[in-house]
Amino acid sequence: MLRLRTCILTHPPSSPATHPVPCLHRLLSAAAPAVSPGSRFAVEDYLVDTCGLTRAQALKASTKLSHLKSPTNPDAVLAFLAGLGLSSADVAALVARDPKFLCAGVERTLSPILAGLTGLGLSRSEIARVASLAPRSFRSRSVVSGLEYYLPLFSSSESLLRGLKKYKYFLSSDPERVVKPNIELLRECGIGTSDIAKLCLAVPWLLSAKPERVQVMLACAKRLGVPRGSGMFRHALKAVESLSEEKLAAKVEYLRNTFRWSDAEVGIALRKAPLMLTKSNQTMQSKSEFLISEMGLEPAYLAHCPKANSSMKGYLAQIKVLSDEITLACAPLSNHEIISYVRSGNGGPYDIKPRSPVVTAATELPARLTKLSFTAASPEKLRYFASHEDELAKLKLNEMGGGVAAATCQGASSGEERRKQPA
Repeated sequence: MLRLRTCILTHPPSSPATHPVPCLHRLLSAAAPAVSPGSRFAVEDYLVDTCGLTRAQALKASTKLSHLKSPTNPDAVLAFLAGLGLSSADVAALVARDPKFLCAGVERTLSPILAGLTGLGLSRSEIARVASLAPRSFRSRSVVSGLEYYLPLFSSSESLLRGLKKYKYFLSSDPERVVKPNIELLRECGIGTSDIAKLCLAVPWLLSAKPERVQVMLACAKRLGVPRGSGMFRHALKAVESLSEEKLAAKVEYLRNTFRWSDAEVGIALRKAPLMLTKSNQTMQSKSEFLISEMGLEPAYLAHCPKANSSMKGYLAQIKVLSDEITLACAPLSNHEIISYVRSGNGGPYDIKPRSPVVTAATELPARLTKLSFTAASPEKLRYFASHEDELAKLKLNEMGGGVAAATCQGASSGEERRKQPA
């Protein structure tokens, strides 16, 4: 591989060419040592010395290249890949993944494919990524017509490459016989073009699945009660992609028992947040223990508040509330109103605004509590404090470092003046 790159760099083409492969081929052929008629082409050594494979990789790959009698065609293929801009490591990975790529005809197959993909508007670097991600599909001339269909489906070349990275095999599926029937099934469910693109990116294997499998997915999503044509239906399909009807029933039953929901409540929760089905049982058990046992939230509230089930623990864990230093004293607000203050972020301060706070007696909610920020942190345990004492209504905002504010109570000097939530 080093010999190849040295030759290319020291003998650049005299003028730019649309397809530099023939020139590179001539340079490489001139630089390559001739194989004498009586000698045998050592494929394994070639894979190690020229392609950069490890000895173990070369031993495995050489079994698929035993018919090669000379390095002529492999050299031409390596020149083609170098012309695309693939690094030595990329070439080694490609050859290890698909050794037969070295047998592809450059002038007969690879160069026409390059011309076709360029005609679709793909840049040379994007074409190189397609070759790296799906080498078997790339050396088939049907890849041009396939990408011509997939590009508008994914809405952009970047999205297509992301989908290809997740599942490379859809590129080898027949668009007419396999992909189009699946897309038509999705359209019949009221899924729009933009949502189909997002679904293809999230579940790229859906494109190459048998239509019967797609119909099972649609039936499972329908059982969740999510209306077809709604924006949530796409998420419902993502949630059930790997679940059979039996596994779906078992998962729903587990959630019902774990969160102490009635049949109606588990239905409400799944219609609002179907992606709960993608979480492990251990994760959901942990969320239930935290939200119900530690935070004291009611199961019915969680069923109607999907963010509490899917991400509440995550963004509560970013709020640092220490019993000896910080009291979140929201006066007469209930636990549910306190929870409604929390808005998630990517770290750093949050703006907290009350949502229909319930104020009792003569105590008014301090205006400064309508916009607070809290320190981003990840403590192992959280404590939420609330108080109904009048003296706790007077709060002071202290800077906690980094310009992040926290609410501290000036009037509560003893533990008896504060009411802790159950630990």
